[in-house]
Amino acid sequence: MNKIGSALQSLAALLLFALALLFIYAYASGMITDGSHEAPPVTEPGVEMPKKESELDIFLRSLSRSVSGNTVTDTYDADMMKLTLSSLDEFSLKSEHSLSKKTVKIPVRIPDEIFGTYTTELKESEADRVQIELYDGKLIVDRGTHLELYGDAGVNISDNFTLTPAYIRDDNGYALYSGTDGYYKVVENALVRSGHTKNLLERPIEYENTPDFANGGKGRYAVEKETEDGVRTALCDSDGLELTGYDYLRIFNFSEGLAAAVLPDGSISFIDKDGKVVIEGVHTYRNTSDRHVDRMYVLPDTFGAESIGQLYFDNGIAIVREKTVDYVYKENTISDTSAVIKSNGERLAVLPDYNIISASDGAVVVERNGRYGVFTADERWSLQPVYEKIEPFYEGLAVVKQGEKYALYDTSGNVVLPAIFDYISPVSMGKIIAYEQEMGFMLFEKQKIQG
Repeated sequence: MNKIGSALQSLAALLLFALALLFIYAYASGMITDGSHEAPPVTEPGVEMPKKESELDIFLRSLSRSVSGNTVTDTYDADMMKLTLSSLDEFSLKSEHSLSKKTVKIPVRIPDEIFGTYTTELKESEADRVQIELYDGKLIVDRGTHLELYGDAGVNISDNFTLTPAYIRDDNGYALYSGTDGYYKVVENALVRSGHTKNLLERPIEYENTPDFANGGKGRYAVEKETEDGVRTALCDSDGLELTGYDYLRIFNFSEGLAAAVLPDGSISFIDKDGKVVIEGVHTYRNTSDRHVDRMYVLPDTFGAESIGQLYFDNGIAIVREKTVDYVYKENTISDTSAVIKSNGERLAVLPDYNIISASDGAVVVERNGRYGVFTADERWSLQPVYEKIEPFYEGLAVVKQGEKYALYDTSGNVVLPAIFDYISPVSMGKIIAYEQEMGFMLFEKQKIQG
């Protein structure tokens, strides 16, 4: 009997131990709770649970501080400016980023191993057309089958827009559109013909916010005449008085009081409004091989957005294409690179192993090994060279690629729009288009705060 009682006691102990283990397992796995946690909500069939807020939802909800009755970001306050979020409801946009394709020209730099220089070819490629684009602050809306153009306050300018942004302005500052029969411009929300053909003071860099030629050069004109050496150009004032001799092949528009002027040898000097040479285009010196060489500032070989910063000073700096050639055998190119100069002729100390991409708004975009950064006119990094891509600065703001998303930064390195967007347009007359897959298109506008 004692043996049977002992066996029963051992069996009971084993059962209690097993039950204790089962209880511990059930509690740890959440099958049993202590009542301190709320039970999951019971929902009716077909009723959706509320979605967790995304980064974009949180950001849009943060647009809470009102200035002059508009909702604005708290992140961008350089020069007392803010961004307002405007409605695009009236445009009836689809949720897709693109509805059609377009042809774009992509610059490809091709080195010449024999002569040590390079040429740039523009190769055509097909790309998605963004459903809503900006030019001169106007909205170009793609309906899939045709384009529409909208102006100030959403006024419809054209229901069948067939022109192309020219990325140049006429003498009066109007942004031009090109067509098969010439140029057009928008005046009081209507497309009208422009008599623009070609400025005698040339403005070839084709991007929207090229510094205005009238800034420091108003009342100055380039006049051509045939000489014994061919057609040459002089700078004249509004009365026709020659301020230079007929020494130049081309004279470009003024910016910040200086104009690039091309000499017959292909070098570029910068002259002031009185025709005086302020920055010489050729510098002769002995190289490390004890041979005389000429370092020359020369023209870029293309004039699209890939050449932003060349020929014009912007916030005191400009890019120069810098070609070093043998003093005697000029066809022998020793190097063909880019540098950044200040309006007094001094060079900006951009690190020599970085490629210079663009210079605008006092900010130089540079690249090395596929990583981009921003070097400022006061010679410091505002954005470290760690980003996948940085577009040129327009109106003080640049689009920056971070992973698969895009952000907007100012020249001081401050975040203006966080990296939660699938697309952000360059700034155009204070307007910015942004796209995020779930939210669709958004329109932000720069606004000056009344202080």
